[in-house]
Amino acid sequence: MTGTPIPPTPIVTAGFEYNIVPGSIAEAPSGAWASVEFSNLPDAIVLNGFRVSSRYYVERCVPSTLPGGGPSLDPDGNQIYVCTRVYPEWELVSQTLVKTSPSRQVFDTDSGYELFTSTPGTYIGWSDEAGIIDGTSYVYVRVFDQADISYIPRASTINQPVITQPTTMPSGPEKYLIDTITSFVPDERESVDITYTLTTTWRDELGTESSEAINISHTVTQDTGDAGSKLKAYLERSYYGDGKYHIQLHDKDELDLYDSGGELIRPEAYKVPVYNGKQLVNSVTPVTTDDILGDVLGTNSQELLDLVNMIDGYKFPE
Repeated sequence: MTGTPIPPTPIVTAGFEYNIVPGSIAEAPSGAWASVEFSNLPDAIVLNGFRVSSRYYVERCVPSTLPGGGPSLDPDGNQIYVCTRVYPEWELVSQTLVKTSPSRQVFDTDSGYELFTSTPGTYIGWSDEAGIIDGTSYVYVRVFDQADISYIPRASTINQPVITQPTTMPSGPEKYLIDTITSFVPDERESVDITYTLTTTWRDELGTESSEAINISHTVTQDTGDAGSKLKAYLERSYYGDGKYHIQLHDKDELDLYDSGGELIRPEAYKVPVYNGKQLVNSVTPVTTDDILGDVLGTNSQELLDLVNMIDGYKFPE
């Protein structure tokens, strides 16, 4: 005796959607922010508007049936389901957002305040935003750390060593960012992926507490076939590349302003060179012949010339 077939049981699941901006709506385990590119060296990439919001959902999937009452199957003979999502009230208990790869520093700062998370509380639908603090920057030599770049930092002392393993490169609106580049071989990689992990702990409408993590990747790219223009861009933003030197800017015994990675460690001693044309104005030592003669001998070039002429015309007694 054949009984009436028992229809499949509806499937009810719950989870999270993540609105990744700029990007798309994603679900665990992964999503992605839109890629960025180092296209205007030596400037860093300033990050603005990189956000992610979370939304709790409950999804109910009901088995589809044919007009005659039989099950609706796909070509492989599997039951077809019709799913509907609703977004009930939920409580955000806590959230963390951390950079998980690479382990090295990639930002222009290392304060621990480059990232932020959503505010705990009760939501219906999307939470408020988490993400990267606006104005945080990716630094070229920190992201593409296989680049071989050496440089003399800007407005440095006379004995400042060349920075051969930089952890930073100056960036910003200033016309001159370095004294000069001494070597430049770009990283050969076309892109580097930076990964962040957002972990959310929440309670559902029944008070049940759960956690979920999603990895958000951020691809950083560069044009590997244009090393010449990259080098030119650095030189155009350098003092020496513009023919401006400042060997007299600091006393000869002044300690180094920068550490071995190029970080400014003595900001109180930093001075901006001031020029009249190519001539350094704010010098700490004599820079003209008369300045040197006056400082060392207490004379000037005309008095010295008169002295030489007088000696030249003097007749020694026989």
